[in-house]
Amino acid sequence: MNRSRPYVGISGLVECKQQFAYEDVRRSHEVLRRRGLLMGVKAVHNTQWLDRPNKYGRNWYPVGHDEFRNALMDSDVFYEGEMGVAQMYLDPESIQRKPDYPEQFVDRVMARGERWLTHVQFDMLPFHDPASREWGSVISRIRRRGYGVIMQCHGPAMAQGAEVVLDQLRRLPSLDYVLFDASHGTGKRLDAQALLPFLDAAYNDTELEARGTNFGLAGGLSAMVVDEELPPIVQEFPDISWDAEGRLHVPLDAQEHAGRLDSDAVRAYMDASARVLNGAVSQ
Repeated sequence: MNRSRPYVGISGLVECKQQFAYEDVRRSHEVLRRRGLLMGVKAVHNTQWLDRPNKYGRNWYPVGHDEFRNALMDSDVFYEGEMGVAQMYLDPESIQRKPDYPEQFVDRVMARGERWLTHVQFDMLPFHDPASREWGSVISRIRRRGYGVIMQCHGPAMAQGAEVVLDQLRRLPSLDYVLFDASHGTGKRLDAQALLPFLDAAYNDTELEARGTNFGLAGGLSAMVVDEELPPIVQEFPDISWDAEGRLHVPLDAQEHAGRLDSDAVRAYMDASARVLNGAVSQ
């Protein structure tokens, strides 16, 4: 089985005109047109379970049914390779207190995002914790609806080491992507050297390869970090994906447009991604 198509990701979209603008940038670079464009829409406990704003605001996290439903255009008019991704965070206390909460939350997000959804991404899911619930049924529930699954492999999981975390990932139903991200929104700059053992082990895992699982990285990416940190990684792992979020948004203490995606920062990030990919091809 071929691995899932690599992508360049932008997280935190809240309206269709952002999608149109970033697709235009993608189409201006031939090398980006060969990849997917992941467009992440946040779906977290406060904003999509309790339907109330969180500290990041509506410019970053859509609140409630209608804002989430209208964050992207209908998938049947997506350009080729576009991915509409619900980036879910499940509240740990609710997981423990209410056994059917994960299934109910996933069902709600799939229903609200049905018009544009192609994948569900789990952020900070405690798949690595033996005291947590078994997650296979939740993932299978999504796959039965025809959606792909992206699993963030976060700091607490990665602390166990590459071999342990890959064994835990093998126990889950098939995943389209595993996203290695130790920072999870803290803005901490990507540490390429720390990620290399995980990527090396992942890309040499024959079972995950047979399932078609591909891999990505995230954490503190911006145009500058992409230019400085990604060239050796892409040279060694040409099918790697990556995703950026925090450094692409207007700071929350800004007087205007706080939390909104910064179009100039997004364009610079995509231009840098194209430079890195073109450099890898030319070598």
